[in-house]
Amino acid sequence: MSHADTEAVRNNEFYNESDPIRLEKLTKRFGAFTAVDHISFSIRQNEIFMILGHNGAGKTTAIYMLTGMHKASSGDAVVYGNRISDSIDFV
Repeated sequence: MSHADTEAVRNNEFYNESDPIRLEKLTKRFGAFTAVDHISFSIRQNEIFMILGHNGAGKTTAIYMLTGMHKASSGDAVVYGNRISDSIDFV
């Protein structure tokens, strides 16, 4: 990331240096099946974070939503100031 890109991220109104990754009631449904149900959490700067759960708990689906591979059914997430609902190309 260039210096100009870094400054653009820091100047973004949604960017919070202490919580660069935030999920807000993120949900993913496949038809009648709810794979991820209103999860909310934040990952702080320099924090080591792990998602644990049983097979089929929605861990991979949550990561897919954060990376743009799946579109969230509802809720949103912010990754370094970029909302996945409208700025996924910058994530």
